[in-house]
Amino acid sequence: MLKVIIRTESLEDFFYLARKTAQKADRGEFLKEEVTFSFEDSKEMFKVLSEVHRRRVLK
Repeated sequence: MLKVIIRTESLEDFFYLARKTAQKADRGEFLKEEVTFSFEDSKEMFKVLSEVHRRRVLK
């Protein structure tokens, strides 16, 4: 099952996690079936999310 992650994080955190994932792939390790959408600014995230998703986040 594909897991979708939506979060805010700094650019440094984004590249840290991307490097860790790339290192796992280089070693041939199992990668989780997930897609991550990262935003530096929560305001930008809310511009992208649909109305339904915005209501879910605000609950």
